[in-house]
Amino acid sequence: MAHPFEIPEILCLICEQAQRSDLARLLTLSRLFFECAMPFVWKNLPVSAPMILLRLLPDSDRYLNTNLGTTLVETLLESLRPLDSQSLTRFNLYAPFVKRIVRHHRNKQSNVAWNRLLNLVDVRPILPNLEALGVSLAADNQFSPCQGFIPCLKAYLSPTLVEIDNTRATDAYLYMEPLTLARLLSGIAQECPHLSTLKLQSATGRPYIEEIHGSDELARSLGKFCDLRVVRLGLAALDPKVIVVLASLPNLESLSLNESSLPGTMPGSDEDLDPLSISLPPGSFPALQHLGIYVHYGFEIAYDIWGITGLVRGLTSVSVHALDNCPRTQLCELIRAISQSSPWVTSLHIECTRAPEIALLSDEIVDCLALLPLQHLRLSGKDTADRWDYYGGELLALALPKLESLQIRGYSFSFTNLTHMAKYMPWLRTLSIPVRANMDWPLAHELHMLMLAPSPSRLELQFLSCNFATCFPAVAGFENPDEAVEAVAA
Repeated sequence: MAHPFEIPEILCLICEQAQRSDLARLLTLSRLFFECAMPFVWKNLPVSAPMILLRLLPDSDRYLNTNLGTTLVETLLESLRPLDSQSLTRFNLYAPFVKRIVRHHRNKQSNVAWNRLLNLVDVRPILPNLEALGVSLAADNQFSPCQGFIPCLKAYLSPTLVEIDNTRATDAYLYMEPLTLARLLSGIAQECPHLSTLKLQSATGRPYIEEIHGSDELARSLGKFCDLRVVRLGLAALDPKVIVVLASLPNLESLSLNESSLPGTMPGSDEDLDPLSISLPPGSFPALQHLGIYVHYGFEIAYDIWGITGLVRGLTSVSVHALDNCPRTQLCELIRAISQSSPWVTSLHIECTRAPEIALLSDEIVDCLALLPLQHLRLSGKDTADRWDYYGGELLALALPKLESLQIRGYSFSFTNLTHMAKYMPWLRTLSIPVRANMDWPLAHELHMLMLAPSPSRLELQFLSCNFATCFPAVAGFENPDEAVEAVAA
C-alpha cells in the first residue's frame, strides 16, 4: 500500500490546507512533496519579497544590509553588475513560482533591496509568471506621485499579469495628472494585454472642479484594456471622453471612483463648476454590476454620478465610503437617489468609520434603506458612547425582511435586538454584529421559555464588554471590503 505522502493528489490536498510556514519546513521531506508544495510556498510573497529573493543569489549577505547611508547605497548600486546565468540558477528555479508581490515605493528598506535585485538580475520581467502586483505610487510628497516609479514598474510587467492594485491606504491623498496616468497605463497595456483588475486609488484627483488636461490620452490608454473587469480610479474617469471609453468595455463588472483629499477649491465654493452633465449611448456598461464611491467632501459628486443614467441604471451592488464629513441628511438623500436610479440594487455597503459619529441605524436612514430590495447589507460606522437606545433593532428587522446577509460594525446590539431579527428576518443566513452581553440576556433556566429552534443561518457574534468605556470601541472597516463586495456582485 502506497504511503500517503507518495500520492500526488493527497499531497496537493495537504498543501491547500496547510500553513505556508509549515510547508516551508517540510520541503525537504521528499522530492515529490517539494514539487507539490513549492507553488504554495512561493505563490504569495510579503513586502519582504526582495530580501527573500536576494537570498537565492550567491554571496547574498553582501546585498542584504539595507541600513546604509544614502551615499553608501548609491555607491554600492553603481558597483553592482548583472550576474551570469550560472549564478542565477537558484533564482531562476524559484522565480517562476511567484504569482503575487507588493511593492511599496515609500518603504526605504524594501526599495534598497529591490534596486539591488533589479541590478543583479537583468532578466525582464524579473518574475515571469507574476499575476498580481500590489503597488504604491506615492512619493515623499503625499500630494504628488513618484514619477520615477513609472520606469521602475516595467520590471514587473508581464503577459501573465492580470491585477494591479494600489494597496496603500495613504495613497487616497495622491494626485496624478491624467497625462501622467495615461502614459503609465499605455505602458502597462503594452506589456499586460490580459489585465482584468486595475485599482489606482485616487489617482487623477477631482476633475469636476478643475480643467482636465490629457483626457484624450487617458481615454485612449484605457481603451487598450479589453479584458478589464474591475477598475478603481479617481474622478477623472468622469471626464466625458474617458467615461465613454469605460462604458464601451464589454467585461467591466465593478467600477470604483475616488475623490482625492486635495488642498484647493472645495465643493460649495464660488469656484465650483456646474454639475456633471454626461449622456451615454444606449448599451453603455453592458456588464457593470457594482459601483463604489469614496468621498471626502460630502455627497455632492455622488448625486451627480447617480444622475448619469447609463452608468447606474443596471447596478445590483453599491458601496459608499465617506472618508471625512458624512451628514445624515445627505446620506439619506443619496440612498433615495440610489433607489430611484438603481432600483435593482440588492447589495449595499456603507462605510463611515473615518467620519464623525453618525447614527447609521437611525429611523431616517433605515426608512431610506427600506426603499431598496436589499439582500446583502454592510454598515460600518461609529456612534456616540452614551447612546444606549439604538433605533436599529426591531426597526431594522421590520424594514428589511428579505435580508440574507447582515454585517454591522461600530454599533452594539442586545439580546432583544437578536430576537427581533430572528422573528422578522426569515431569510437571514449570515449575521455578523457586535453583541452587548448585559443584564437583558436570559438566564439558563429561562432558555426553555424561548422555544428555540435550529436555524440554517451562520452567525458571527462579536461579544463586547459590559464596561461602559469599552462598549463602543473604535472599530476599523471590514477586512477586504472591496473584494467581498465584488464577489457578491459577480
